Amino acid sequence: MKGFENVTPEIATDLIELVNQLKGLEKSAQVKYSVKNRSTGEWMSKAFDYVPLDNILNKIKENQNFALLQPIGLDENGVCGVKCILVHKSGHVFETNTYPFAVKEDAKLQDEAQKLHTASVTHWVHSLAWQLKKTQTETMMKQLTVKKEKQARNRLKS
Repeated sequence: MKGFENVTPEIATDLIELVNQLKGLEKSAQVKYSVKNRSTGEWMSKAFDYVPLDNILNKIKENQNFALLQPIGLDENGVCGVKCILVHKSGHVFETNTYPFAVKEDAKLQDEAQKLHTASVTHWVHSLAWQLKKTQTETMMKQLTVKKEKQARNRLKS
C-alpha cells in the first residue's frame, strides 16, 4: 500500500473515523462455493458473509472526508486487475497494490469487475486497518522514544 508516508494528524483522525465506521457495517450478503477436500476427495459446500460494495461506498460518501476510486485495467507492471484508491479531502492519496484477476475470453469485463470489486474492497479495508494499526504503533513508539530521551536529558541536567 502507498500513502502512509507523511500522514498528518488531520488525515489520521479522519482515517481512523472512516475505518471504525466501515468496521461497523453489517455483513448482509453471502457467497456460497464448493471446495474439494484434499484428504478425502469429497466436495464440501462453504459460504462466507460480506458487506456489499454499495454499503461500503455509501458509508465513504456519508463520511465526506474521502472518495474511493477503483480503476480497472493494466497497472504500471502490466498486471491486469483493480486497485483501490482512497483520496482524502486534503488531496492525500492511499493506494493498494493491484488486485490481479484473469479475464475469461467470453466474459464481459463489467461482469468480471463486479465480482472483484467486493473482494478488492474487502481486502482493502482489512489492509487499511492493518496498516493503520502498524502506523499507530510506530507513531506511539516514536513518541515514547522522544519522551524517554527528554527524561534522560533532564536527569543529566540534574
